Amino acid sequence: MTIREDASLEQKLVKIFGSNTNKRERECYNRIIKLGNGNDVILVDYVQAYKRDNPGIATSTLTMYLLNLVRFAESINKPFADMTSDDVLRYTD
Repeated sequence: MTIREDASLEQKLVKIFGSNTNKRERECYNRIIKLGNGNDVILVDYVQAYKRDNPGIATSTLTMYLLNLVRFAESINKPFADMTSDDVLRYTD
């Protein structure tokens, strides 16, 4: 990831969580930054859209939702575009 892409991702995360973050939000933020392989950008864009479509959602709820998606992405450890239904089934077992 280039410095410009990294800065853009960080700006998006600040829009989601705000600049004053708690421990769980900071964990989520750091884990997303470490994801790479395109999943980081996909997750951040998805959560931005989710927040836009659900303006009343609490940040804590959004953080837990995003952390679950990050755990999934970390567990599978490949780009979302390359995931199969078998990957998802193995994760849920």
